[in-house]
Amino acid sequence: MSQTDEEQIGISAYLTDTKGIGGRLRAEVEDFVVEELFPGGSPALRSGDSHTLMKVRASNWETNHLIEEISRQLHVRREAIHFAGMKDRRAVTTQYITACLPLSRTNFSLKDVEVLERLPVGGHVNIGDASGNRFEISVRDYDVGSVDQVAPCKDKVLSVGGVPNFYGPQRFGSVRPITGLVGKAMTQRDYKKAVETYVSYPCEWEDPRVAEARGCADPKEALELFPARYSYERALLQALVDAPGDYANALKALPKNLVMMFVHAYQSYIFNRILSERLKRGMPISEPIIGDLMLVAGDELVPVGNANLVKMTDLSKRGKASVSGIIFGTEPQFAEGEMGEIERKEVELEGLSPKRFVIPEIPTASSSGERRRLLAQVNGLETSINADGSLRFAFSLGSGMYATCVMREFMKAHVRCY
Repeated sequence: MSQTDEEQIGISAYLTDTKGIGGRLRAEVEDFVVEELFPGGSPALRSGDSHTLMKVRASNWETNHLIEEISRQLHVRREAIHFAGMKDRRAVTTQYITACLPLSRTNFSLKDVEVLERLPVGGHVNIGDASGNRFEISVRDYDVGSVDQVAPCKDKVLSVGGVPNFYGPQRFGSVRPITGLVGKAMTQRDYKKAVETYVSYPCEWEDPRVAEARGCADPKEALELFPARYSYERALLQALVDAPGDYANALKALPKNLVMMFVHAYQSYIFNRILSERLKRGMPISEPIIGDLMLVAGDELVPVGNANLVKMTDLSKRGKASVSGIIFGTEPQFAEGEMGEIERKEVELEGLSPKRFVIPEIPTASSSGERRRLLAQVNGLETSINADGSLRFAFSLGSGMYATCVMREFMKAHVRCY
């Protein structure tokens, strides 16, 4: 992303100060390979045959659309298909999916989708069950003269133990960074603006017919213009055709996890701004200072003061505790000291109060908030040159952490997700 684009999602700082190699991500779908990780190698589900566990490899499929197509082919409601984590479209992804069907009823056929394993189980996977993901990423068209910057950047990342745990651009929409804008409108109870933002926000990369559809004020006319593959825009517009002016109801036509993601993305934007400000002030993200709230085993929150600073620093060095930042919601827990000042300032700049994150018309979109680790721990980081000359990066990240945030430290450049 350009700096302007990154600032649009709250990111405006780096951990490293090396010169970037530039380059392109995802020039080919095969340049971005992701595989889910689970303790023990696969989801731990009870025995039985009421559900089917499938290990699925997909190329160029966004998770929501993949689930929709699988449910359509299996003739079950979307809610009968479960998965552990969202995956980007422009990638080769391997993930576990469960269907609330016996094994004999789970055969389907989709282009560029392969079922590697299929097993009977007695339950389903849930969002967050995966411990993380393993990535293999190739960068093309990089600055050959800056390749010598890879090693010092890698050394810095390894010495700190990871990279800033920003929410990456995928969180906000890989092509159109709008999910946070939709979520902000929802917290303002402006459901009309939320729907119009999702449907009408322009994108320079789309074809003229789609641009015309986005610029069309009449829902019925816009519905006729949007191609079939724009299923979410079409769902919103169809709901408005059926019930003119009921924008809150229109949002309910979208998958529940997507509607929840809107508000979460707005919270993510605020978190990114907080983390950016901490980095700009030269404050550490891998070790605590007075006033920090640390996440320790079981996600217990421990405030840092003079009495326990040495102990909490030691725990953070051993990977037993992590400095955290606020995800502001209905039940905010602010840090104290300088970090608390940063958090409160960013929340005040947005004019927020906890009640804004209660969404009465769509209760499932309400969010209590939490605290998030400031450091994304990077494991098994490897760098090399592929036979075709592209640069290879391989590493593992925990659940909810973004590979693009690792790559931006090396590239210092436009990091698009498609």
